[in-house]
Amino acid sequence: MGMIAAVPFFTAEKAWFWAISSHEARSNSMKPRVGAGTIERPCAYADVLTAAARMGLPQMEMKIIVKYGRLGRAPGKKDPDNERAIWEHAMDRLHTRLTAKGIVQTGTEWARAARDQGDQA
Repeated sequence: MGMIAAVPFFTAEKAWFWAISSHEARSNSMKPRVGAGTIERPCAYADVLTAAARMGLPQMEMKIIVKYGRLGRAPGKKDPDNERAIWEHAMDRLHTRLTAKGIVQTGTEWARAARDQGDQA
């Protein structure tokens, strides 16, 4: 049997939603949502939360990204403009940090990894 490779996230948003959901489930002694734990990830949820905490965002901004993380969605057109701007700025910064750690991979990196795995099969 071959080794199962951990699957990085496509975006920082997906990693953030997963981390918040996993943290909430553990904090509430609940089972993760159906399908939430079926993919091996290249990190623990705490790694994503720590990366966000180390961005040095003001407390109000952290509250906003946690709020939408708990909702499982990004701010939309009906949400306040400042919350959308804060979300986008935070996710951009988080994307940079998580990409550097291999937690998020770009589409190009995904395609290369899939090709390489196909060559080894």
